[in-house]
Amino acid sequence: MKCNFLFCSASPPVSLAGFTRHLPMTWFVGILIAFTLSSGVCIKLALSGRWTSLLALEIGTVFVPTLALVMGCWSKGSKLFEGTYLFTWYLASVFGVPYLDFMGRVPAAINGGIPWFYAALTLLLIPVMFVGRRRQIKT
Repeated sequence: MKCNFLFCSASPPVSLAGFTRHLPMTWFVGILIAFTLSSGVCIKLALSGRWTSLLALEIGTVFVPTLALVMGCWSKGSKLFEGTYLFTWYLASVFGVPYLDFMGRVPAAINGGIPWFYAALTLLLIPVMFVGRRRQIKT
């Protein structure tokens, strides 16, 4: 199995030892890439003292790779994540839908506590990611 998207690429490991190392490192690299790509915005938010927006952005940078791996593990491909991410990002960024704003771009999302919802969702998705990868190994 080979996907075209970075976060859900790589075939599943063949052993449980590979399972315990491969998935966390793939997840870590995805988070590292997301942090690197958003570092300019993070610096700007920190310099302007917008700490709540910075926290919301950081939550989003952990949420995106987590969602990508979960969808990649369960759908065995990248298309589900690519479509979902593009649709969600477009509605949140262009139309300003606060409930879909996982990066804290819309002030109504930050005021409504939406970043905390995505933080909780990220924590719930982490075990789902491991269960999905374990399922891939067994099949």
